[in-house]
Amino acid sequence: MLRRRKIGTLLFFGVRKDPVTRNIEAHAWLKAADRIVTGAKGSKSFEIIAIFE
Repeated sequence: MLRRRKIGTLLFFGVRKDPVTRNIEAHAWLKAADRIVTGAKGSKSFEIIAIFE
């Protein structure tokens, strides 16, 4: 739908280490027109490891 409307998107992948369990957690979120449209909750606490257009 976003592509049809010619709205650019970026797909982000991030990771972080849980401070208590020391487990590695992963998260993905989609940004369109400078707004996170899905996966916004907690996205700021993840280190970005990849971005795809």
